[in-house]
Amino acid sequence: MDREAAMGRSEGRPEPSPVAGEPGLERVDLAPCSAYELLTRSRLEEVAREVAEVRSRVNSLLYGLMATVLALLLERLVGR
Repeated sequence: MDREAAMGRSEGRPEPSPVAGEPGLERVDLAPCSAYELLTRSRLEEVAREVAEVRSRVNSLLYGLMATVLALLLERLVGR
């Protein structure tokens, strides 16, 4: 008998991962452990906010550009 078969696993199949509600599993503590971690986390959140703002501005510029191109195309089609 094969070692995998003896353990009740078929070849190529991974073992099932534990479910979050099972007893014996601990919760992950997300509280900062040190001042460095707190500072790093706050700066990372600030950078994330700035990236979101830049992304929204770029999206606005792209929509404006598309509207301008569409208006120019309509002007050429209707105007002549």
